[in-house]
Amino acid sequence: MKKTWETDLMIPLYLLYYIDSLDKFIGLRDFQRQALKRDHSIDELKKTAQALELALENPEYNYQSILPNIKFSNKEILEYFKVMHKEVVQIINK
Repeated sequence: MKKTWETDLMIPLYLLYYIDSLDKFIGLRDFQRQALKRDHSIDELKKTAQALELALENPEYNYQSILPNIKFSNKEILEYFKVMHKEVVQIINK
């Protein structure tokens, strides 16, 4: 199976299943940051950060199609990606 940038978006997209609303989402909680750093290598997180950058450069892409049953619109997902990109870069740099 060929790995693509879509695969590298799975980490942040999967977290959407655990978020009720993106209206007030301003970032991850400390325990979530710690879990990401514990559960994923720095290389994985770097690939995720790169994929998030690419996603933000391609707003027309249907990000809802990557994982089934994501309840947020593409516009909401892109706003979430902006926040998650900052979060992932912060985790990498700590």
